[in-house]
Amino acid sequence: MSDLLGYLPKLLQGFLITLELTIVSLLLGGVLAVCIVALRSMRIILLSGLLTCYSAFIRGTPLLAQLFLIYYGSAQLQPWLKEAGFWFLFSNPIACAIFAFALNTAAYQAEIFRGAINSIPRGQLEAARAMAMPRFLILRRIVIPLAARQALRPYSNEVIMMLKGSAVASVVAVYDMLGSARSIFAMTYDYSVYIAVGACYVAIVEILRRLILVLERKFFKYAV
Repeated sequence: MSDLLGYLPKLLQGFLITLELTIVSLLLGGVLAVCIVALRSMRIILLSGLLTCYSAFIRGTPLLAQLFLIYYGSAQLQPWLKEAGFWFLFSNPIACAIFAFALNTAAYQAEIFRGAINSIPRGQLEAARAMAMPRFLILRRIVIPLAARQALRPYSNEVIMMLKGSAVASVVAVYDMLGSARSIFAMTYDYSVYIAVGACYVAIVEILRRLILVLERKFFKYAV
C-alpha cells in the first residue's frame, strides 16, 4: 500500500492526461461529426461519397493503426508541415493522439447523430411544416430534443469506448494512466500498479454509467 501511495502523484498526472485526451477528443469529434452530418444532408454525390469513404476507413481500421498513421506518418511530411506552420502540433504526441482520437470518434458520432435524426417520425416534421413553423424552430423544438433522446444510449457507449481507447496513446510516449503505469513498472517491476490502474478505469466507467442512467431517467421520464 505504501508503494502505491508513492506512485500516486504520477498516476494522478496520468489520470488528468487521460481525461484531457477523452474530453477534448469527444468535443472536437462532436463538432466534426455535426459538420459531417450537415454536409451529407446536402446530398452532393461527390462530397457524400468522400465522407462515406472516410467513415468506412475509420470504422474499418484499428484505432492504434490510425494513431500510428498520424504520429509516424506526419514525420514524413515534416518539411511541408514546418512550412505551413503546423509542425509544432504534429511534433507533440498528445496533440497527435487527440487529432487521431477526434477523427476516430467523429466517424462514430456522425453515424449516431445521423441515425438519431433519421429515426424522428416524418409525421411530426410534416405537421410542424404544415403549421408554418420556421426551420430553426423545428430544429430547436423537434429535431434536437427527439434526436438527443435517441442518441443518448449509443453516444454514452461511445464515450466509454473513447475513455478506454485513449489508453493506446501510451504507445507513442503519452503518459496517460496506462503510460504512467508502464513507466512505474519499468522502474520498479511492481505489478500492483497495473492492478491499481485497472481498478481506476473500472471506477471511472462505473461513475459514467451511473451518470448516464440519471440522464436516461430524465430523458425517458415521459416516454411510453
